[in-house]
Amino acid sequence: MNAQLTPAAINPELDAFWMPFTANRQFKANPRLLARAQGMYYSTQDGREVLDGVAGLWCVNAGHGRREITEAVTKQLETMEFAPTFQMGHPLAFELANRLAKVAPPGLDRIFFTNSGSESVDTALKIAIAYHRARGAGQRTRLIGRENSLERRHAERLSLALDHDRLKRVVHRFRRVAQIRQRTRNGIQAMTRRAIRAVQKTPFMDSLR
Repeated sequence: MNAQLTPAAINPELDAFWMPFTANRQFKANPRLLARAQGMYYSTQDGREVLDGVAGLWCVNAGHGRREITEAVTKQLETMEFAPTFQMGHPLAFELANRLAKVAPPGLDRIFFTNSGSESVDTALKIAIAYHRARGAGQRTRLIGRENSLERRHAERLSLALDHDRLKRVVHRFRRVAQIRQRTRNGIQAMTRRAIRAVQKTPFMDSLR
């Protein structure tokens, strides 16, 4: 984040980058470009500080420019920048999993690593589907999520990844339930316990969009 920028990076052409969740025409007509970051603040190209109230996108919770993090990342990159987890492994991945299992609530002692919140939701829904089928409860076909939540859309992606008639019905039901703005506790309990497969909860910040 604090590397020296080339002239082309300081005044970039803006057309090629299609920015997510951004009104692109308005932004590119009056761009707000960041230059560096330290601690809990960004700095703009003209030297103004901007409070990073959402920790990057919920991924820089320890703050920007932490020397100990930079040193740890540099050491690991110099040793091995990537180790596959398909049929292979690296001791540090197992060490981290064990450390997480020790601080997690009782019963949550199996760690599946992902790269992002989106991938985590995709994985969790697939695990829920596989879990209930394995325990003989394949009739659990309802997924409950909040209307317009970012992660609700991942159920729809499941239908592309797994072309299965039953899964398509799951996705349809998930979409239908999510379109209802509010359900009382009694309303949710009215759904048979046998039918609910998973409940997906969205981070608080998503509700501000």
